[in-house]
Amino acid sequence: MVKVCCKKGEIMIFIDSREKENLHIRSYFDEVGQLYSPPVALKYGDYATERTSPKLVIERKKSWLELSGNLGKHHERFRNELLRARDCEARVIVLVEETTPIWEWKSKRTKMTGCQMKKIMDTMSAKYPVEWVQCEPYESGEKIIEILGE
Repeated sequence: MVKVCCKKGEIMIFIDSREKENLHIRSYFDEVGQLYSPPVALKYGDYATERTSPKLVIERKKSWLELSGNLGKHHERFRNELLRARDCEARVIVLVEETTPIWEWKSKRTKMTGCQMKKIMDTMSAKYPVEWVQCEPYESGEKIIEILGE
């Protein structure tokens, strides 16, 4: 295993090996000189500054439609990921790359509405250490650096 050294004040961002279609994020990291890992297995989340038992992670969703699948059809898997994070006393920020307000969202590809999703999200926020953040896809890289640099 290669040990990565950073200058004081810099952070290394670890990217989960299951994270897909993130060229826009990696391109932004390259543009601003942000250090990031090749894909690695993270226990939970897609982006973190620690590889084992991070205390803050970002779980990126490319759209409300993708999140609707996590809250509906794949609810148990998503909940289990939040439970793993909670067991490690970690916070999860779900970063959704869409700016349509959740209560206005609807899709012909799912029966779930934005209002239903909002209720599920609120329930999950009460039970698990999860927060929800929205942004445009082009802002994702900057948001990830900002959140993980807290």
